[in-house]
Amino acid sequence: MKKSAAGKAIEILGREFPGLRWNFQEQRIGLRTELISQWLGAPDEEIMVCVFKGKEIHERFHRQDFFFINYAYRGDYGAQSYRFDNHVTVKQGECYIGQPFSGYALYGASDEDIVIIGVLIKKEVFYRAFLPAISADSRLVHFFLDPKINSFSDEFIHLEDLGRTPVREQLELMAEEYASHGADTQAILRPMALTLILMLARSFKAEKSREWSDEIAEKMIVYLDEHLDCVNLERLADAFGYHPA
Repeated sequence: MKKSAAGKAIEILGREFPGLRWNFQEQRIGLRTELISQWLGAPDEEIMVCVFKGKEIHERFHRQDFFFINYAYRGDYGAQSYRFDNHVTVKQGECYIGQPFSGYALYGASDEDIVIIGVLIKKEVFYRAFLPAISADSRLVHFFLDPKINSFSDEFIHLEDLGRTPVREQLELMAEEYASHGADTQAILRPMALTLILMLARSFKAEKSREWSDEIAEKMIVYLDEHLDCVNLERLADAFGYHPA
């Protein structure tokens, strides 16, 4: 079967992955020595699109000096974060977003190739070009600004409900552009990355709104159960900061 343009780009970037500038430097943090991954691309690159393609991935636990978005394009993989000692399964079609210096390691094994598309963005570029676009959501601003205040904030975002969004298609377009290695590729990737971030921000808002709604609903049920003898609409609204209407 003839491969699509996206399929060819993913093959190219997958072959290039082992040859990236894997430069892990040791750095003392308190009583520990940590591995820090430096920028993987050329110094003049601001945005990279990387593809891991293989049946096994077992990274060393490390930190990195950039923002990253890892998308499970095919198959599932695991991510271990540092601060929460947390093992997250990122299923096909889901995203794992990390901050600069957040500690993590990816792992996975499968009979079929696991394919992960990663978008890497230099932190100073993110703050300058992309942060204003998501400033309406205080939770996202907090996530992306934390590294400026605390170099080792170790937060991550796991987006699970991306199946009905155009995120996959946008990543394919970015992979195609990056694999072309054109002289103007970086200029073209900037608006593409902004579009991707806005898509992910919209999904983040939708997911967190649902979680918040479910949590409030559960609290309301508990409140009703505990105040069956005196509850009415006005008291319920007052307890949760709503107007009775």
